[in-house]
Amino acid sequence: MHASTSLSALVLSAFVCNVAAFPALFHSSLTNYNSTLVDIPVEATAEKPCPFAELRKRQLGGPVSGVMLPFDPTTQRISTTGVHAFVPPTSSDLRGLCPGLNVLANHGYLPHNGYASITQYIEAVRSVFGMSVELGTFLSAVGTVFTGDPTNIPPSWSMGDRPNDAQVGLNLLGGALISRGNGINNAHATYEGDGSIARGDWWQFNGDAVTLRMNYFKDLYFRKGSNPNFNYDLGTWMAHCSARNLQSLNGNPQYFTANFASFVASKAAYFFASRLMANFSEGDNIEGKLTPAILKSFFAISGPDSNLKWTPGYERFPENWNRRPIALEYGQAGVFTDLIAMIKIYPNTGQIGGNTGTVNSFVGINVADFTGGVYNGADLLNPVKLQCFMLQLLQISAIDFLSQKSGLLGTVLSLVDTTLGDVLGSTISTLGCPVLPGVNNVLLEQFPGRKVPKSSGSGGLLGGLGIF
Repeated sequence: MHASTSLSALVLSAFVCNVAAFPALFHSSLTNYNSTLVDIPVEATAEKPCPFAELRKRQLGGPVSGVMLPFDPTTQRISTTGVHAFVPPTSSDLRGLCPGLNVLANHGYLPHNGYASITQYIEAVRSVFGMSVELGTFLSAVGTVFTGDPTNIPPSWSMGDRPNDAQVGLNLLGGALISRGNGINNAHATYEGDGSIARGDWWQFNGDAVTLRMNYFKDLYFRKGSNPNFNYDLGTWMAHCSARNLQSLNGNPQYFTANFASFVASKAAYFFASRLMANFSEGDNIEGKLTPAILKSFFAISGPDSNLKWTPGYERFPENWNRRPIALEYGQAGVFTDLIAMIKIYPNTGQIGGNTGTVNSFVGINVADFTGGVYNGADLLNPVKLQCFMLQLLQISAIDFLSQKSGLLGTVLSLVDTTLGDVLGSTISTLGCPVLPGVNNVLLEQFPGRKVPKSSGSGGLLGGLGIF
């Protein structure tokens, strides 16, 4: 009983510590998370008068709109000397597909071995990049639940591959119930999805979604033309996201977007790069500036334009790099404003479905059909309705899964469900969501890419408990 109660408390800390504050991004079993924008009415995306000019007029990532904040070197300048000097990883250090996490470990803002706790991730991304606590908490909880081990003391996860015994430390149940997690390098369709910035799709590259593909990076990098001071602003990243999704559509027979990993996580990475890697120096404190030199530094790229080279794990902060102003932390509002803005400009980034076994065979899932008419595609352009839809999918899948469990596992999960249900129910009620009694999962059976690879499904809490 003591072990069950302790486990439930840790699981809850990973699952629901921030669902109420950040409901729209939390998701459940991938086979139950599906939506599409193929039924968006034409008028929803038809009027697009100079969209990028409009984007530039406002600050989407924080509460201040179009206001130049005073530059404060004491809070914005990120140290790259002393304990925070760049130290490249060794063969025993974990590094992965996320440049932002790699650079934090290389400069000592996260443990150099690449295995960190929920609280360490939250504090690092906030203090160094200016990501809000609500967003950092959510992403760290997802990382722990899907790729790590919430029974570890403290709950932790790897930014790279599966950690070893020395890196993991003490586990509450001695690994009897769940594993230490496989890390985000092995989290396809759970935490990592198709159409990433510069990595390949899992199924297209034989399970390698970690190696940087230079042709994809060059597609982004050379948007600068010959301008060494080019600014990779939000519009540039949105255009690259659209292009990358089209490349996946035309190159990956198992391209699949009807899950959290591809629809939300992969796309949010473009926003993180734009909003959090930009240099907010004096005179650039509205949206910051991300130059070619800064881009190369964060993506571990060296060499002249004629001979670019990627060195795995060597991401580093540029010298004299300044984070977002304290008053402009990037959080929930920024992510959803950016996501909806991008979908309106590039509708292909909001389509939910997948290829059916051959390239360029994309079939979209109609939201109205999937939800029995409770929602439609246009509703996904409404921030409140989008939050409602995802929360209710989490609620439905949790009920379906827990109803099949018994014994100790069922008891533990029932404890989780009670509190999780209370949090979800309260938030759904506050949002005034319509009743969604169930969803039509039969619509997913046509997509081979919906299957989670064994190495993804066997790691993390959900994998260990059999949800994936």
